[in-house]
Amino acid sequence: AAGGSDRYKWEQRHEEESLQNAELLASGVQDLPLSDLLPEEDRLDAAAEEYHKQFQAYEAAENTDGTPPDPTKEPSVREIAASFYLHHKTLGRRINGGKSRKEAHQHRQRLTKAEEKALVRWITYLAA
Repeated sequence: AAGGSDRYKWEQRHEEESLQNAELLASGVQDLPLSDLLPEEDRLDAAAEEYHKQFQAYEAAENTDGTPPDPTKEPSVREIAASFYLHHKTLGRRINGGKSRKEAHQHRQRLTKAEEKALVRWITYLAA
């Protein structure tokens, strides 16, 4: 039961951080480093999206004579990871189809997310 409680606390903290970060971003805070604004999972998602966007642009940039683009101009996982305050191997795994922590441990959960929400609503209803 202790592990479930820890997981619940982690999810609550992550939700609170996401709400706080959304409020900070909405208020126009620009001078804080990205690592202070977003949890690691959110930074990983954003960095992977940025890599895919740059890679698509790289592939689309064929030379006028039909030759493939210059391989030295391919997006750098290391540079993108550094700009999002991540380790390059962590970003590389995510880009290559690795699962997030949440996805990787989903099979260990006794309840689905929908069941968990229904249970919370029921307990809240009973407590009122």
